[in-house]
Amino acid sequence: MFQRVLVANRGEIALRLVRALQELGVASVAVYAQDDAQAPHVAAADVAVPLQASGPAAYLDGAQLLRIAHAQGCDALHPGYGFLSENAAFALACAEAGVRFIGPTPAQLALLGDKARARALAQECGVPLMPGSAEAVTLDEARAFLAAQLAEGASGIMVKAVGGGGGRGMRAVCSAAELPAAYARCRSEASTPCDSSSSGAVAAKRACTSAATNATKSSVRFGIVSSSSGGCGSSPGQAVCRVGRSRSSRVPEVTTHSRSRSRADAKSVCQAIGPDADCSGS
Repeated sequence: MFQRVLVANRGEIALRLVRALQELGVASVAVYAQDDAQAPHVAAADVAVPLQASGPAAYLDGAQLLRIAHAQGCDALHPGYGFLSENAAFALACAEAGVRFIGPTPAQLALLGDKARARALAQECGVPLMPGSAEAVTLDEARAFLAAQLAEGASGIMVKAVGGGGGRGMRAVCSAAELPAAYARCRSEASTPCDSSSSGAVAAKRACTSAATNATKSSVRFGIVSSSSGGCGSSPGQAVCRVGRSRSSRVPEVTTHSRSRSRADAKSVCQAIGPDADCSGS
């Protein structure tokens, strides 16, 4: 069990982490931007240390977070979600600094943070996939892919940043005229400090029926828990996510059989990227 954990986040998630650490009897160290000094997580933590910046950018300064972790004697750091939680380079920096990053390994983050590589892994695991690019595509390649999908009766395609998630860097495209602007916007949104795989690269995949419209759909997401010893299992429940403006959930209604298959597929991918898996290469 860890002795002292730095909570590298803010707001509700930081408060929930602090409370969880208190229940475990583990000391918590909160950090806060200059404009978050009155935030609830600051008062709740055992120790609170100010960051030398304001706004979200304060929580993206990995070097400063590690300096605070060392100064406060923290043996672990929890990134929460967002910010640096999916940044493979930061997870690696924590390991090199002797601070345990509570989350996936750097190799796992690098692999699953790259949609092209994650897609290739899913394919190797026998997961059913929508037609899509196996790697980043140029604008001309995206045009050719769109034309091919429309010819086969698709409603359109989704262009998306190779790195990142949550709908960031993702656009629905229904016609060739819409593609250049959508492609450029995705490239722009792909360049962010929140993940280390963002390089402006854009991939494409076929959109589900009505995916480019405002029709209400839902997706089912399963939580997968994996231990450092290699154990892997799925959570007993699942989250049903409604389609939002971010277009991060775009699949048809799923049947009970599909839910079961999806759970098994998720566990298969998790096992394939176990703690000893080789996640290097492209």
